[in-house]
Amino acid sequence: MWFLYLIGFVFLAGVEGQVSCTRGFQEYLDACYHLSTEKETWAGAEEICRMHGAYLIEINSVDEHYLVSNMSVKNDEYIWIGLQDLLIDGEYEWSHSTSLLNGPGYWGQGEPDQTHGKNCVYYYTEFGEGRWSDTYCTNTRYYICEKDPETIVIG
Repeated sequence: MWFLYLIGFVFLAGVEGQVSCTRGFQEYLDACYHLSTEKETWAGAEEICRMHGAYLIEINSVDEHYLVSNMSVKNDEYIWIGLQDLLIDGEYEWSHSTSLLNGPGYWGQGEPDQTHGKNCVYYYTEFGEGRWSDTYCTNTRYYICEKDPETIVIG
């Protein structure tokens, strides 16, 4: 009898599945996103994302940049993103992939201002446009977690 269960398990494991996001995350393009309802420090936000198998959002396209704006409840929200220069001041990298920021990014006017200790980056809206600014990592902000969708086995 156990042999039949084993065969059934092997068969189901080979069946292609449907891709979807876990509860609380919304699907967009090829990833899943969750906007927090509570504010956290940058490190706290990163830790909570990790507890859910996710990471602070890495904005790698114009579409993802506008997604942050669309997920915001109000236009005056500040939202942590996964960009920081904690290792080398002025050298911004994404915390999950550890890749350096490619290109100019979406910095606000005069940003990043390179004030000592301002090592974490948040998203904000200025004149209807999404912008980035560096600030102290101990400030609290809302945040967006990003993760890959999960494959649900159909069988």
